Amino acid sequence: MKKALKKMVSLGISGLMVWSLTACGNSKPAAPVSGTTQAAAETKAAEAAKGNALNVHIDVEVASMDPQIATDGTSFEVIADTTDGLYELDADGKPVPALAESVDKSADGLTLTYHLRDAKWSNGTPVTAKDFVFAWRRAVNPVTASEYAFIVGIAGIKNADAVSSGEKPIEELGVTEVDDKTLKVELDVPVPFFESLMAFPTFYPVNEEFFTKCGDQYASTPDTLLSNGPFKITAYEPAATTITLEKKP
Repeated sequence: MKKALKKMVSLGISGLMVWSLTACGNSKPAAPVSGTTQAAAETKAAEAAKGNALNVHIDVEVASMDPQIATDGTSFEVIADTTDGLYELDADGKPVPALAESVDKSADGLTLTYHLRDAKWSNGTPVTAKDFVFAWRRAVNPVTASEYAFIVGIAGIKNADAVSSGEKPIEELGVTEVDDKTLKVELDVPVPFFESLMAFPTFYPVNEEFFTKCGDQYASTPDTLLSNGPFKITAYEPAATTITLEKKP
C-alpha cells in the first residue's frame, strides 16, 4: 500500500468528518500506523486495496488545504496525501526523494541543485521548478502572512528572514528556476536536516497560473485545488465533509 493511503488510515478515529478516498497508482513507502488504530487500519487498508476506496473518520476539521497557509496537523496530513514536495518521510521518518530525482551539492554545502522527476498536476500541467520558486516566495512574502514563514529561515534558505521581515524583496530569496526541471537552492548556512524539512507542506509547490486564476478562492473547493501526488480531491459534502479522492488520468 502507498504511504499516502497508510497516512490517511492512521487518522482513522471516530469523529465528525468522513473522507472518501480512492487510491491512485503511484507507489510510495508505507507510513507507520500507531497505537490501537493499527489493527483497524490494516483491515481498512486491505478493504481499500480490494475496492480502491476508503472511508476514514477524523475528529477535527481540515482548516486549510493551502500549503503555505495551513497550520494544523490534520490539514498537513491531507495536503501531504494530495501533494508531493521535493522529499517525503518514509516509515522510519527518514527523508526520501519525492519530486526530487537527484541533487547536486556544492563543496561548501551552500548550493543545492535539484533535478525534478517528470510529474503533472491534476489538470495535466507539468510540475516545474517555477512552482517551487513561486510557493517558497509566497511563504515568506509578508503579504501572505504565513504563520510558517519562519521555517524557510530555519531551512537556511538565503535571505529568508530578511525577505519575510520586509527588508529585502521576495526575488532575493535563495531559490531559482534554472529551467523547467532544475531548481537551484542557495543557503546562508548548511542545514543537516534540510531534506527532512522539504517534506513539510510549507515547502510544497504551487502552480502560479492556477493560483492566480483562482484568486481568493484558491484551495477552498475541489475546483480550486490542484494535486500532484497519489490522490486528488474531487468532491466535498458540507455536513459530513466527505472528500472524494480518486485516480488521476
